[in-house]
Amino acid sequence: MQVTVRTFAALAERLGQRTLTLELPPGATVEDVWRRLVAGCPDIERFERRLLVAVNLKYATWQTSLAEGDEVAFLPPVSGGADDPGSSGNFEITERPLSADDMIAKVVHPRAGGITLFAGVVREYTGERRTVHLEYEAYREMALQEMARIGREVAERWPAVRLAISHRIGTLRSGEASVMVAAAAPHRDAAFAAARYAIDRLKVIVPIWKKERWEDGEEWVGAQTGPTVSRPVPSKEAVSVLQAQEEERRRVARELHDGAAQTLANLVLRVEVCERLMDTDPERAKEELRRLKELLRASLRDIRQVIADLRPLVVEEHGLFEALRLYASEFSQRTGMAVDLHFEGELGRLDPQVELAAFRLVQECLNNANKHSGAVNVKIRIVRLDRELQGEVRDDGRGFDPRLTRPTNRFGLQGMGERLQLLGGWMELESAPGQGTAVRFGIPL
Repeated sequence: MQVTVRTFAALAERLGQRTLTLELPPGATVEDVWRRLVAGCPDIERFERRLLVAVNLKYATWQTSLAEGDEVAFLPPVSGGADDPGSSGNFEITERPLSADDMIAKVVHPRAGGITLFAGVVREYTGERRTVHLEYEAYREMALQEMARIGREVAERWPAVRLAISHRIGTLRSGEASVMVAAAAPHRDAAFAAARYAIDRLKVIVPIWKKERWEDGEEWVGAQTGPTVSRPVPSKEAVSVLQAQEEERRRVARELHDGAAQTLANLVLRVEVCERLMDTDPERAKEELRRLKELLRASLRDIRQVIADLRPLVVEEHGLFEALRLYASEFSQRTGMAVDLHFEGELGRLDPQVELAAFRLVQECLNNANKHSGAVNVKIRIVRLDRELQGEVRDDGRGFDPRLTRPTNRFGLQGMGERLQLLGGWMELESAPGQGTAVRFGIPL
């Protein structure tokens, strides 16, 4: 059978072809197509762990069986007015400059009391590097389809909102708008929420890529993990998860050694002192026993905290949402940081694995904000959709340049991201110097 293969962005440049036709035996899968491409160009194998795949404009798995005439697309991670909110007229991929007036005209309607317009523009500097221009590329047909999907999701969650999304492709220079999202609603809160949801989803599921050209080089940019599609975990990923688990064991061992073990050793010595004082100075012995009780209580608290970190019973007993409320309150009291916690959707119980993974990730983000960011405020947003639990943890700390550091390795998020992948989920990290850090994630339900 014959199938068409399409590649994009850095993968297409490395392969040297954007569209090709392959002859395959009956029953071949997407993975068979990939193996054929790698056999002809071994250099592209390094892309495999980060690729998403689509068959006939729909996200697919590596085991999807193919048929005569199918179109298979290999997608690197993305860069980041009809009455029907999902109508194609409100969604656009264009080479023309974007217009705020045109966007507003697409969504304005008689019941609109507020319109939110988001515009993403090309910045002149990324860190210390000056940007000459950006080059955007899209899988146009699928991008429009996924934009319409975002429109349907917005309509499901905010029925009164009308949405429009336009994204430019081609070469853009500093100050030019690359993307615009407009949302109109009877009240401003829904317009703000829908616009933010749309831009966040666009950065995850819409196949658009950008190449940054600087005065001293160029790079395809895209740090997102893509939508929730199942894929077998390669052995290298399994090894990474085991390494993360081993690092977690070492961390717990260090905490026990530096905390409870040291305290208990100190207690033994002070008990011996008490024994000698009982006959010679009973009052001092009593005072020492009082201090020993305080040390024991502190040690007990430390041990309970380690146990809670290893297995948060509050999640098992109360579920994710109540557990997060309790943890956010305790965290705020303990650290002095202000925590704004917001839930959307049904707040019932979820699969235990989903609840534990989401709780762990939020917990890790809060600990990172406390230890590394210098943040004063943290905002947590958890959204339950029909098929996916989504979340965002955003702090106002010092931030960092993700391209110049390895935050996931340094801050323990790597293991979290790999655990989410084992559940079929995704995670993305966004940060810049002086602009705080945001971690977003999704887990299928």
